Amino acid sequence: MLTFSTFGKYGYSIKFSNRIPHCLAATANESFGLSGKGTLFILQIQEGISIDILNIKYWHESLFDVAWSESLPNNLITGAGDGHLQLWDIYNKDTPTAEYSGHKREISSVRWSKYRDQFISTSWDSSIKVWDLNRSSSVNTFYDNCNIIHCVCYSKCSEDLFATVSENGNLKIWNSLMPMPACTLKAHDTQALYCDWNSFSRHLIATCGSDGLVRGWDIRYYTQPVFQMKDSNVPTKVLHFSPHYSNILATGSFDFSTKIWNINDNLQPLEISQHHSEFIHGLDWNVHRKGEIAACSWDKCISVFTPTALRNLRHKL
Repeated sequence: MLTFSTFGKYGYSIKFSNRIPHCLAATANESFGLSGKGTLFILQIQEGISIDILNIKYWHESLFDVAWSESLPNNLITGAGDGHLQLWDIYNKDTPTAEYSGHKREISSVRWSKYRDQFISTSWDSSIKVWDLNRSSSVNTFYDNCNIIHCVCYSKCSEDLFATVSENGNLKIWNSLMPMPACTLKAHDTQALYCDWNSFSRHLIATCGSDGLVRGWDIRYYTQPVFQMKDSNVPTKVLHFSPHYSNILATGSFDFSTKIWNINDNLQPLEISQHHSEFIHGLDWNVHRKGEIAACSWDKCISVFTPTALRNLRHKL
């Protein structure tokens, strides 16, 4: 396992680059993100040796999420506590290449479309906004009935579909061509905190919540979850399906652990990793290195590791 200290800042989000091998970005904030400045770390992994700094960007507001461009490998977007988004070039000047405004409260999540040169953001102001790189204002806005939206994710198999989860426990599936959600389901009885689509099944999406539950949903038949795991007795903050294994899911929780699950045999996790001493806030898979995971935490550290359970796992479709 490799570790990196975030200079006394509390980790919030971490993402591997889909285009640059061994490169990842992470955001970390002062004062638990409640006040103060944000930092964007651009890091490079020296395999089996160290995590090195490629660049550091500082911002006057907390940075709550980060997403890499799918078409411009050196560019990424961050979402800040003042409702603004920043476009950065990882190799160039310390100031953003562009800034986008429109949200009235803090940004909760940002994602980049793999099909268009656009990105999407959600906020505590109950809005979802779609942005074009060449315009300072959003090109489309959707609303979620005055709920705090915690997460948005684009479908990995359809260019027009995206999903959101919010404080009332709802999962909503949206079509970008329609103003209202295509379907709404009660994913959790408490706050729903995160969602992620499966890369191999266009209809499968997973959610996690402050109830510590992880649930999978087939959006065609969504009256009952297709799988459910009790991840912890505290909130499960983040989850991601593996980009290499259709049945593998990773979770990060406020019990300080990351867990690896087989969704086809979900009574117990395949592996529990206790690499952190505070809440896990960010988690991601490395698409360039099968089984490798990065996590960031409020313990002011980043970890990069490959769970033992995945080292010899065969690809199952």
